[in-house]
Amino acid sequence: MGGYDSMGNAWQFKLSNEDSAACQSQNNSLEFIAAFISVWVVIMDKQVQKETCFLALCDNSSGEGWLHKANIDESKNLPLHMAARKFAGTLLQVDCCLYSQHIAGPLNVVADPVSRRFDLSHKDLTSFILSNYTKQVPHSFRIHSHKRYTLG
Repeated sequence: MGGYDSMGNAWQFKLSNEDSAACQSQNNSLEFIAAFISVWVVIMDKQVQKETCFLALCDNSSGEGWLHKANIDESKNLPLHMAARKFAGTLLQVDCCLYSQHIAGPLNVVADPVSRRFDLSHKDLTSFILSNYTKQVPHSFRIHSHKRYTLG
């Protein structure tokens, strides 16, 4: 799982095979969670101003739909329901909003390697992305590996 923001700050988190399979069986909730984490990291880094509107791009229509209208049935998917409530509460706490948009999978050429290429070091993956997708990321694009955040 991984993501990045418009300033080029990227992150990666490798799920266990068991966790990944569990998430995939719930209509690909990983897209939703990755969008939450990307927004949350910007908020935690205090890089957000009041009334900011975040744009979350997803290549999964379920994930994008949940970002637009979180109508998740808690009796069918309690973890995703709880994550949606936490996401909404986080945005309300900092007086910000969210706009989501679908991006076709073939056009999602940066987020896919960030979320899937664990065979490369962060330095090598950053170099790969900067040399192949210069029009889609800022020159400041970097995958951060040493920051620790606590979801409070």
